[in-house]
Amino acid sequence: MTRPPPASLFSEVIPPGEQDPEYIAIRDRAHWKALREDLESLWERFRPLADSHFVDQFQRRGSFQARVWEMRVGCALLAAGHQVSSEDIGPDFSLFAPPIRVEAIAPSESMQMALKAMRSAPEFVDMPDDDIILRLTGAIAEKHRKFSDYKVAGRIAPTDGLVVAVSGSRFGPGLLDPKLPLLLFSLFGLGNLVATFTPGGGEPSVEFEPSLTRRKPTTGATIDNFLFRSFEHDQCAEPPSEISGILFSDSNFRVGSARFDDFVFIHNPVANVPVSEGFLPFGVEYARRGDAIGVVGDHRSRGAA
Repeated sequence: MTRPPPASLFSEVIPPGEQDPEYIAIRDRAHWKALREDLESLWERFRPLADSHFVDQFQRRGSFQARVWEMRVGCALLAAGHQVSSEDIGPDFSLFAPPIRVEAIAPSESMQMALKAMRSAPEFVDMPDDDIILRLTGAIAEKHRKFSDYKVAGRIAPTDGLVVAVSGSRFGPGLLDPKLPLLLFSLFGLGNLVATFTPGGGEPSVEFEPSLTRRKPTTGATIDNFLFRSFEHDQCAEPPSEISGILFSDSNFRVGSARFDDFVFIHNPVANVPVSEGFLPFGVEYARRGDAIGVVGDHRSRGAA
């Protein structure tokens, strides 16, 4: 018989030597009291959805941030009024109207990114945008493959859609354009900003050049950089229409973990199972309208959990 999860996230369930340093700091240090209370407040709502290993992984070294992200995603789905279920085996969360499965992931730095950070000046660590985008895109691909495996195994219906919830909190915001979430660059094939000057003078036109692929620096492998393409292109493969949308945040959970103003939801224009605008009425919502990608909802004033 499976034991119910403990009433507190901070009830010790694993040996001290296996606990995550960040978990220990939040549990023990007085100046993290407000954050600890925020996490416990989220846990009260999330506890019915937690799998049998959640608290173990919440406390375990290397898993803490991923479990915090998963809990925040689950609480946001509940706060949006969705009927949500969760099981130990299968997708992290299941919704039934529309039939959507939600998978949460918080990728960590690659070894190469960690080495670059170590070589940087100690007062400022800058993760290159290309490296971050590759990690985020790889995380989406990993969850997409897992979703396909669930379909093959018969755990979910062939007509279900997928929302991938990706946390970029370990990397921080990108530098390509501070007004745009970095993940938009790999979803819609955006490359570098290019300024075009006319011979007669006047203001230059500035736009993003297309970037259909990115190259993995360690292996040279080509990575798809146009996941949410909504028109035909000779060099593009079949778009992943099983993905209904991407939930994204590049904020550290310490900044308002019980609020969702940092959330960004990006709709897939070619989704087999599209979700309506306002599916998650928190943070900022992006969608493609014609040939333009833009904000279709700014819900930040409603960001309280």
